[in-house]
Amino acid sequence: MLKGYFSKSFTNSFLTIYIPLFAIASLILFISMASITSYIEVNLAEMLLIFSYSLPEILFYTLPVAFVIASAVTLNRLSHDYELIVLFSAGISPFFVIRRLLFIAVAMTLLLLAVSLLLIPQTKQMYSAFKNHKVANAKLNIKPSELGQKFGNFFVYVASEDKNGIFEDVVVFKKDKTQEQIFLADNGVVNDRGEDMSFRLINGEGYTYDEQSIQKIVYRDMVLHQASIAEDFEFQNISEYWLEGLSNRDKKEDFKRYIFISLMPLATLLLVSAFSIIHPRYQKSRLFLTSLLTIVGYLVLFDAVAKQGGIAAAAVAFIAVIALGLYFFKRNVLRHY
Repeated sequence: MLKGYFSKSFTNSFLTIYIPLFAIASLILFISMASITSYIEVNLAEMLLIFSYSLPEILFYTLPVAFVIASAVTLNRLSHDYELIVLFSAGISPFFVIRRLLFIAVAMTLLLLAVSLLLIPQTKQMYSAFKNHKVANAKLNIKPSELGQKFGNFFVYVASEDKNGIFEDVVVFKKDKTQEQIFLADNGVVNDRGEDMSFRLINGEGYTYDEQSIQKIVYRDMVLHQASIAEDFEFQNISEYWLEGLSNRDKKEDFKRYIFISLMPLATLLLVSAFSIIHPRYQKSRLFLTSLLTIVGYLVLFDAVAKQGGIAAAAVAFIAVIALGLYFFKRNVLRHY
């Protein structure tokens, strides 16, 4: 009966915290995804597909944070309602309460390990493959009367476009450290050949000028080329992906960071409990401050270890966090109950 009661209390707190947190993270992701439209065209279905590729990372970074806060809120609320005080007065040990949350923490850690080490590498590669495919087959999206549109190293302006997709009154401009070039044309046409894209200028004139001279050409037909910016990509299975991390610094840091964040529910459980189980008559709640310091402190510590330390340093840091939590739990909770 008590097990079900604690599980229900934790679930209510967790959902109350996690749903808004997930919604905020998703909104931020959708806003950041808009940057991809600067060089490829994507429709709504493709935007949702990109979101699905990022969903495992959203889950990975929001679940442990929600667990820590939900644990603190659950214990703090039960303390303020005097329910924990009654249980402790009846002879039930505080460790009985911690064991209920410990089971959830273990399940959460296993889920986070599966998401980070198995699912995220696959979705990252699927996103890279999708982006490369779109870039390799991208169509130049020039719109009439808009400034700042780029084709390779050139800025393009067109006055209008007819129903056949032919641009009229085209201006193309390029500037580098030594000279500037400008081309004017009556018409322009985009030729898309997959990995090689070109912009054809018809009937115009061009000027190249620097500090010493100016040159002019008159042409009937000029073609500007832009090679595809797609990168070579090869899909790897999980073992190949992480074995490459032995020689790839970024992947090695990712691997350690994923492990550390996955262990966050286990590592911080005692520390959060130590400041969330209180006697409301004699102790003041510092729920927000302690939860924030626990989350930020843990992430900062293990981010530094992921970048600078090895496995031994990580193990020492993990044990130190648990030992710190046990110290405060004994001092703040076990000493009174």
